[in-house]
Formats: sequence, C-alpha cells, structure tokens
Amino acid sequence: MPHSLHRALATERSAYTGETPSAAAPGTTRDGQLGLDHCSRPQRRLRALLAIAVLNCGPDAAWLAETSLHELSVYTFALSPRYDDLIVISNAAENIGNRLLPSHGKREGLCLPGMRLVEYTGESMHLLHLPSGARMTTTRNRNGLSQRSPVNGDWWWHTDKPLTDRERNALAALPSLTPDAEVLLASLLVRFCLQDPEGGWDIGM
Repeated sequence: MPHSLHRALATERSAYTGETPSAAAPGTTRDGQLGLDHCSRPQRRLRALLAIAVLNCGPDAAWLAETSLHELSVYTFALSPRYDDLIVISNAAENIGNRLLPSHGKREGLCLPGMRLVEYTGESMHLLHLPSGARMTTTRNRNGLSQRSPVNGDWWWHTDKPLTDRERNALAALPSLTPDAEVLLASLLVRFCLQDPEGGWDIGM
C-alpha cells in the first residue's frame, strides 16, 4: 500500500476513534481498509466477551451480573484495535487494567474470567486472555506503544496462574454465541468510543 494512502487511512480513522494517527496506522489494512473489524479469531472472541461484560449490568444481565465491568464505560479512553491486539489508550490505563485483572486479595469474580498480566511497565499493562489466547493492552501512551522496561506488577495474577474453578464456571455460563453474533458484538465494542469529527454525534461516552 502506498505510503500516502496508508497515512490518509490513519488520519481518517483517527478522526473518528480518538486515536492519534500514529496509533491508528498499525490497525489499518494493506488492502486499504480502516481495519476496525480486521482481527484474528481469538481477538474477535475476546472483543465479543468484553462487549457482553461491559454493555450489561445488574440482576437482569445475561452474563457476569456480579461484576462491575460495565463501570469501564465511565472512563475516558480511545480504543485502538489491531489485528492481534486490542489497545485501550487512557490516562486511567492502570485503573482500567485493574478492573479487568484479578489480583491477590481481590475476590475472584470481579474481573473478566481468564485475564492475566503479561508485563507491566508503569505506563502500559500487557494482558493475555487465557481462554481465547487474545492479547490486550492498556496504556497511557497516546501512540499505543510502550518503550519502557518492565516494573514490579506482582500484585496482579500473571499467566502462570491457571483458570480457577470460579472462572471456569463463569465461562461455562456464557450464553451461546453464533459466529454472526460474535462478529456483531466485537464490532460494537471497537465502535464504543467513535465520534463524529464535526461534533454531530458520538457513541457510548
């Protein structure tokens, strides 16, 4: 793809997503698409699960009613979806990561079942969802990249912590998702923060 087209796609995408063009560029595709839905199967699964968890709450929620993951919507962030990573860019990156991750001393059911910490740099939290194998990153870096070295993040559960019985039970209680439903839910999630650059409309926040 010509460099000028790649740059134009990144600029167009960032105008709606709140990403910087530098953050948007790796998510665009070689065939000239904005790339919001261009992702691996594990990524699509993770995004669908997050959509269900974030967009439902209370006693009538179909899944994870006991969690507070719907409260992620109160944070200000930009989503930067890439083929094999879902990057959440926010000044509250650590708070968002903490909502998703179990930690020592935290009651098990309050997080996305199976989410684990791979690396913490103080600026970014690199996460892995064990059941799907999908990656996710929360970061304060507006370009979606972390150049810092790892620091101590031992209070969160790392990838060496296997699924607990409670997590397995929560995943088993997930309503059946057809492939079409999974695509739809994943698409909703990555559009959660879209807004009209002219200020005429916005979604979610």
